[in-house]
Amino acid sequence: MSDDRTVRIQYNIVRLSSAPQIVDGKLSSTGKTILVEIPNGSDTKAYRLNADEILSGETIYRDSQFFELYTPARFRSEQKSNHNPGPVRGADEVTGTEDLPEPTHTL
Repeated sequence: MSDDRTVRIQYNIVRLSSAPQIVDGKLSSTGKTILVEIPNGSDTKAYRLNADEILSGETIYRDSQFFELYTPARFRSEQKSNHNPGPVRGADEVTGTEDLPEPTHTL
């Protein structure tokens, strides 16, 4: 399990059927923001998200991405809404709850 400064976030691309991803964000020392770094080609891109909004269950949109607090139910729902045809990139697979990581926070 992660430390109390870690917040598990799920993100995906807005209006595009792709697989959702899970990343661990770091809560700032003041508790006001969460730093999330996501892969961006061969680099990473960092986002500072409002901690109050994320921890209250709201969705934050930045640069064609959306971020929300990870819960197994939300993650599976996002996987089910993925309408890519065929077994391309695992598009038809929905992860069983036993295979998903534990959430760091609950709604």
